[in-house]
Amino acid sequence: MSSIYFDVFLLLVMMILMIIFCLVIGTKQVNNILFLHQLGMSSALETLCGQAFGAKQFNMLGIYMQRSWIVLFITGILLLPLFIFATPILNFFGQPQEISELAGVISMWLIPTHLTYAFFFPLYFFLQSQLKNNIIGWVSLVALLVHVFLCWLVVVKFKLGVIALVASGNVAWLVLVFGFFGYAVSGGCPLTWTGFSMEAFFGLWEFTKLSAASGVMLWYSLYFHKQFLTS
Repeated sequence: MSSIYFDVFLLLVMMILMIIFCLVIGTKQVNNILFLHQLGMSSALETLCGQAFGAKQFNMLGIYMQRSWIVLFITGILLLPLFIFATPILNFFGQPQEISELAGVISMWLIPTHLTYAFFFPLYFFLQSQLKNNIIGWVSLVALLVHVFLCWLVVVKFKLGVIALVASGNVAWLVLVFGFFGYAVSGGCPLTWTGFSMEAFFGLWEFTKLSAASGVMLWYSLYFHKQFLTS
């Protein structure tokens, strides 16, 4: 039992350190940092899916993906205060009130994209581990075209401003998620996707520890590598 408490303590420390780094380096980088963190946490799925696929344990790929959905979505919920309280956070660090308020509004509109990461990355690694690169490419192309069209509508055609531009980005991410998911459940992955399973809720703690360690490792390595190159 003491080992579980120690693991919880380590996860909380890692989460707090990440949030502190977000606040110290500037809120304009927060979304990028959270993107990298979610990417890092889901990268653990890449290893597990690759191993399961190589061992011909095809049904485990879908279960691993569902576990990753659960873990990443809960993590995304826990990180929502960075978006919801962006305005007071910026005010605390001395940003002008006008900028803080605009950033707060934009942050609220970024929440759908932030939560979409929890489903996009597991789906991406789920398909990639099965060498479904053509599907990934075609769906990404459709999402890109949708995004370009929506950007043209809100910026050029209707001149709706920054908020509408951010909202259009949410739609593009949803296209990716529904495109990948639609392919997987409509018969594109008959061996690896057998439907939703209660097994996804077993072993969540071990999966969380692996994902958190992977996420923090990737985030720190990319952040400090970037700082080294730009110094």
